Amino acid sequence: MGPAAGGGRLFVLLAWTAPVGAALTPVGVLGVDGERWRVSWLPVVGTDHGRIWRDRLAGRATAPDGALLSAWMSSTTASLVELPAPSAPSGTSDLSRAVEAAVDELLVPPDPPAGGQGAGGQ
Repeated sequence: MGPAAGGGRLFVLLAWTAPVGAALTPVGVLGVDGERWRVSWLPVVGTDHGRIWRDRLAGRATAPDGALLSAWMSSTTASLVELPAPSAPSGTSDLSRAVEAAVDELLVPPDPPAGGQGAGGQ
């Protein structure tokens, strides 16, 4: 896990998913670029899934450091997963665009498998 293009890194913020007993519900995207950071929340309607992440990030003046990001990755109740490197160069507005693009990607349903058949199809 290293720095992304331009020094920025993107993470999907995951919250606890009770039915499966793991942190699998995406609630937002965190972008970190040096001391700058940006978060964008997914519209998780009717739930309070993102509260733990809002609490973790509340009042931060600087970006979470590598040790804190690693600790959050290891959390079983609210974890994060690093995304591939953003292609935008370093900078606040570019970090914002990269974060919003990652949120958009999470909101778009995946393409169906080739041939339009699901698992087990002929």
